[in-house]
Amino acid sequence: MSPGGARIDSSIKARAMRVARGMVAEWTHDRVPDAAAAVAFYAVLSLLPAFLALAAMLGPLDSLIGGEVADRVQERVLDFLGTVLTSEADGTLDVARDLFENERPGLLTFSLLVAIWTVSRSFAALVRALDVVYDLDEHRSWLRVRGTALLVAVGSVVAASLMLVAIVVGPLFGTGEQIADQVGLGDQFVFLWDVFRLPFAFVVLVLWAATIFHIAPNHHTPWRWDVPGALLTAVLWLLFSGALRLYLEVAQAGNAVFGALGGALIVLLWFWLLSLAVLIGGELNQVLADELGVDLGSEPVDRATEIGDERTGLQRGPAVEEQSHDRRGDDHPV
Repeated sequence: MSPGGARIDSSIKARAMRVARGMVAEWTHDRVPDAAAAVAFYAVLSLLPAFLALAAMLGPLDSLIGGEVADRVQERVLDFLGTVLTSEADGTLDVARDLFENERPGLLTFSLLVAIWTVSRSFAALVRALDVVYDLDEHRSWLRVRGTALLVAVGSVVAASLMLVAIVVGPLFGTGEQIADQVGLGDQFVFLWDVFRLPFAFVVLVLWAATIFHIAPNHHTPWRWDVPGALLTAVLWLLFSGALRLYLEVAQAGNAVFGALGGALIVLLWFWLLSLAVLIGGELNQVLADELGVDLGSEPVDRATEIGDERTGLQRGPAVEEQSHDRRGDDHPV
């Protein structure tokens, strides 16, 4: 390796180490696990109203989507509620069954309002957590924060639907060859279906995370600076979900605790890991911006300086250094 190449390689390694140290410092100072726990808690609280609203909607929509599809959805929803709520919540399951079988417009409206409120509250917790991650003060009104949270929630539902179609519904249709034979498509469709179905789900996940990083915090970053954290979030989602599955296979074997509380604990733990992945991705975006001297349009709070160069080892770029100089000049006029 030439001397120039060695210097470049050394510079990349040094920068990577500074970014890693910066993320560790931000993780500790921003209390990322605690923030993820709050997001996960509100997300679990929103599940029951959301599923009850779904049950109330499927009754009137039965004639549109077909009885067979509605029955399958009903079975999946009731199985999920039974897993999360355990056998002690038979009354709630009876209410869900009644909502499936009977059309009640008034109850549908009430269920939707409650679902919108609880879901927006869970995503509002995520919005506040990302403000902490990006070292931002929250100046938006309560209504604007809830509106942003609701927008993120709607986008999340759309993204989840697309991923479910690719990951869950896709295999129900069969292989690409089977579908091509049924529909009359050629070999090109077979290749696209079998090869790109899962990558499509991954791309949707990355776009979803990038959108959250773009609109949820109290500033709008350029889209290209949202991508690194979005990629990390998507990879961590896959790793955390796989690791949780392996852990549960070991922990559930002969363990009576999982029989009574397992479903609820598993869902809560899974949401915590997913929230953790999103916040870690946000930390990466913030630390990379500090390292490269990129102004993300943020207004750093005072505590951001506490974890600056001395704790993280980050080298401030020209944009960040100029802002710091201006603030020092304002605080200490000559």
